[in-house]
Amino acid sequence: MTDFSPLSNDARPPQTYDPDTARSGASQSHTAQPTQSVTVDACYEPGSEPWNASQLSDGESALVAGGDVRSQRLQTFLRQQMNDQSVVTDPATAKATDSPARNHAERTKQSEARGPTARVGTNSTGDVDYAEAALDNGRVRDGSGVVDFGSVYAQRGVQNEAGATALRVEVGDDGSHIATKAFETEAHLGIHNPDGSRGVNAGATATLINAEVRVSDGANEATLGIGVGWGAEGSIGLRDADDDGHDELCARATVGPLAVGACIEPDGWMAALRRF
Repeated sequence: MTDFSPLSNDARPPQTYDPDTARSGASQSHTAQPTQSVTVDACYEPGSEPWNASQLSDGESALVAGGDVRSQRLQTFLRQQMNDQSVVTDPATAKATDSPARNHAERTKQSEARGPTARVGTNSTGDVDYAEAALDNGRVRDGSGVVDFGSVYAQRGVQNEAGATALRVEVGDDGSHIATKAFETEAHLGIHNPDGSRGVNAGATATLINAEVRVSDGANEATLGIGVGWGAEGSIGLRDADDDGHDELCARATVGPLAVGACIEPDGWMAALRRF
């Protein structure tokens, strides 16, 4: 394996021990000095690189491709990358670190389900103060869904909400999913909507049991939910979920046991039609 010990510009090959020379006393006056030279094992396993290949020069990329990682600059680069604590290698962790979650649903998706939790704080943009606790909530470790079990939460700011959930399970990704929930109450008022859009939302609901299906292609989506519940809530706003420069218009409404919602990207549809 590779030895990433400190480098020296005057690296020297290691000295060898000669028994005959030692017996003759020629080396009695010589005291071995510590060296900062580095020996790099040429054994290389493609696919195990801890660096970003796009940051290497063409010459260094060729060295890597050829299995020779003895370039001094490449070794230095590797050490910097391995010692740089700011480098985030897990996409899920990166998303959780960078995203300013503005409601309980977003914080749940950015967490990892690992048992009882309690959080009090302010989001990274400073526009929401929150407090929440749960027996377990977050994304399951294989990334296939989200669980919210025994949670209570409240927050204030640009998005105000308070609620309690006995159980909510969501299977799927951030786009399409199937979800079910039981024994949930919630009230909310603000500008950050549950579908990820920004506009206005308000409502208060109590749900005994509910099942919901959402289908999305990354921009456009449709949601349908049905169950046993009371109350009403609604939201409308804009978002750009696929980052193509075209906003989607989103609307959602819940009345009693029925919930419907949709996000439509009219500019994208018109652009597609103009190509035919």
